[in-house]
Amino acid sequence: AVFIILYSAKIEKQEEDIIQVSLHKCVDGDTAWFKTKDGIKKYRFLGIDAPEVDEEYGTIASDYTCDELKNAKNIEIEYDKVGKKIDKYNRELVWVYVDNELLENKLLDLGYAKIKYIYANYDYLTNLFLLMMKYNPTTLMATTLTATAIIIIVLLLLIKLSPLDCATYV
Repeated sequence: AVFIILYSAKIEKQEEDIIQVSLHKCVDGDTAWFKTKDGIKKYRFLGIDAPEVDEEYGTIASDYTCDELKNAKNIEIEYDKVGKKIDKYNRELVWVYVDNELLENKLLDLGYAKIKYIYANYDYLTNLFLLMMKYNPTTLMATTLTATAIIIIVLLLLIKLSPLDCATYV
């Protein structure tokens, strides 16, 4: 059976969990130092992996992230409700919003990052997988999804979508 699912990729932030930050220093495409009321810490963006600066496309990904953060009117972070808060390198693990848009989504959509380091059913995981499913293989860092990944995506969609998100089953 063929089924069509219409899903809104709009992210609904949990406003009570949002922390206002300012950029202290760029690191690369998926890491930055931010200043909060509690001080300056190193933050790793959840659910994605951008190439290191010395790897292919690393400078492009890093420059894009840095430009987004430097030119932002508003930067906010959000810790995931189910995942770990700190990684093995002592970096804070967060979702990053730049002018109310999830930066991880932008990096995936442009092909500057790929989905990686998924250790829990993160809040915005379904969104990340939906972006990868529509991924244009001619853009940077195109990634082939394996059959296992596709099964996981379908299961996540079935778990996360409400009846209002599903339009038609043919």
